[in-house]
Amino acid sequence: MCTSIFTKTEDNKHFLARTMDFSFPLEGNPVFLPRDYSWHVFG
Repeated sequence: MCTSIFTKTEDNKHFLARTMDFSFPLEGNPVFLPRDYSWHVFG
């Protein structure tokens, strides 16, 4: 089961973190997205 935590910093910024609970390595990398980021899908 994945777990997430959401908190607000002292300077009023939001922080979200999430675990990825799998029994094998996923070779993932952290991703930082700015507020109001817009996803674009091509195809």
